[in-house]
Amino acid sequence: MMENPNNTQQWNKVDEMIANKSIPFQLGSTFEHGVFPVYLVIDIDPGGGFESGFELTSLSADIPTQFTGFTTHLTESQHFQFSVHRQDMFDRIGKFFGMEDVETGHTEFDECFIIKTNQPELLKSVFNDTSIRQGILDEKNSSLQLYPGNEDSNTYTLEWMLSHAVFDVPRLKKMYNCFTKLIDAITKRG
Repeated sequence: MMENPNNTQQWNKVDEMIANKSIPFQLGSTFEHGVFPVYLVIDIDPGGGFESGFELTSLSADIPTQFTGFTTHLTESQHFQFSVHRQDMFDRIGKFFGMEDVETGHTEFDECFIIKTNQPELLKSVFNDTSIRQGILDEKNSSLQLYPGNEDSNTYTLEWMLSHAVFDVPRLKKMYNCFTKLIDAITKRG
């Protein structure tokens, strides 16, 4: 897909805001990927007093179910959803005691993440793309989910959340490209 000229302008704005950042910092930017708006948020709040601060970087997009044919005629409980997060010590203990997660069939990816889904075969096909798996592997302290985005379940939200602020614009662009490949992999089904 050709780069959208509006996206080029947005990346220039992101680059300028990051170059002139001060703390606390908030950045919100919307990019276009075909019919899907993709939202980038970077937020740093140092907290104060008794509050602890936080940092996050987030990419998200709302994906209407009518564009994902595999969910169009299914009941709400059958819509495709997933959650992916890095394994930690508690997850390893849980696996030792029998906790199960879905495996994609790609060992390096499966050993790093806990993966939950309601449609394992569909998830495997979505994560069959090496560049998607590698893009997610490259980002530490992150989680990725596809979940119902509104009450009537016509729209699902795809969200990739990092627990730290990312100010490296080439890295943000790499994450964006990975994210849009994930959108394409999900929406081309059906």
